[in-house]
Amino acid sequence: DKYFSGIDIDLSKVLFVLRNDPSKVWRDKYPFFLSSILSKIYIKILKKINIVFCSKSLFKKYKTNFSQNKNCIIQNSVNITKNTSERRINTNKIKFLILSRLLETKNIPFLIKTFKNDNFFSKHQLYIAGDGNQKNKIIKMCKGTRNIFVKGHVHDVQRIFNETDILLSSSTTEGLPNSVLEALSNNIPCILSDIDQHNEIYEGIDTLKNLIFKNNKSIELIKCIKYLIDNENEVRANMKKVIKNFSVEKMVTSYENFYNKLCTNQNY
Repeated sequence: DKYFSGIDIDLSKVLFVLRNDPSKVWRDKYPFFLSSILSKIYIKILKKINIVFCSKSLFKKYKTNFSQNKNCIIQNSVNITKNTSERRINTNKIKFLILSRLLETKNIPFLIKTFKNDNFFSKHQLYIAGDGNQKNKIIKMCKGTRNIFVKGHVHDVQRIFNETDILLSSSTTEGLPNSVLEALSNNIPCILSDIDQHNEIYEGIDTLKNLIFKNNKSIELIKCIKYLIDNENEVRANMKKVIKNFSVEKMVTSYENFYNKLCTNQNY
């Protein structure tokens, strides 16, 4: 293939970090028919290059599609905070947080509708931080509510972590969500939809698997929240174990090893 005005590029030597699901990435920008076409073109191009997958889930889904022998998995990471203060959930007024791009695949309307329609949430608060093409729709949905606050783009993420108790995500697809990793690093429990990438974060920890709910099921979401409240100490102890798997140091070492193998023409 030739690109860039006649410059000859050997795509077999191109390395690309895949941070989303190529079959779904275009859905947030284009109608279904067009997004399907773009996804097929995207996948066709990806087959010709070498890929670093940001999650085990993406690798498992596409390992037979992208058969280059230099593909590998290097999970997303986060700076692990050294905040030793013990947080506790104020069960009288829980402050829930959605920290996300405001896109269709994030499925935020489900959480808003649940918060508006279920009496369980009447005394609690929901903060929505982020920006995206669904922002106006979300603002309209929240109009007239007294306990849902759309914050828009937030520059000081640490501050909003300090002011909230539980992160919620009802995403229908992810790469490996940094917002979840950042929240866990800040000792904020995360209640997550049942997709492979969320399950990957809680992999092997049965206690935390109880914080995974069947998407679009309000009853399941509330069940997870009640489990967290009743088992907060055990949940927090296991959160500290999980986040160690996603340290920046581990990711940097993985990239160094991968690049060294590439430079010495070894298979990874």
